[in-house]
Amino acid sequence: MNTQLAHAQLEPVAKQEEEFFPGHPMRLTTPEYRATHEHLVKVLDMPCEICAVRNSTLSDPTKNPHKATAVETHHFPIQREYFDACDWKKVAIDFPKYVQDQVSFEKFVDSPYNMKILCSHCHRDENDGIHHALPNDWIIHKYLLDGYVLSDKAINAQEDIAKDNQIVDADVPEGERL
Repeated sequence: MNTQLAHAQLEPVAKQEEEFFPGHPMRLTTPEYRATHEHLVKVLDMPCEICAVRNSTLSDPTKNPHKATAVETHHFPIQREYFDACDWKKVAIDFPKYVQDQVSFEKFVDSPYNMKILCSHCHRDENDGIHHALPNDWIIHKYLLDGYVLSDKAINAQEDIAKDNQIVDADVPEGERL
């Protein structure tokens, strides 16, 4: 039982609306990326890192909480768009087994070692997806109580806070609430 959780509240946070990407050629699907995606999503049937839905369970509503339409692969930590702006020597410090020079760095970017497995919701949703949520708000979804909602839109905030408070009230005895 969680005795530390208090009622939810809305805290305004400035969120960047524009993203900066270095100039780069039009992104093309490389053979390395295609093979990586196929292996991770279809052959290994790996789950979404956040909600655990798999390609094989997309059609099962009990295992697909966000009604995702696909399991996808997300470049991480090196986004393809940033490739030309990265120094392979700095990447090699963190990934010495996979990056030894510019050529191996290029292969690394589309390899399984630079991918997160995410469902379409946890990847691209305008509120919850890794491309749109603040980092702390994105990763915490993996650990939230079932049904707990994070809202980044004031229009939904009061409804979401009410849902979250119901979860808190059911989980924490009145005398133990902070």
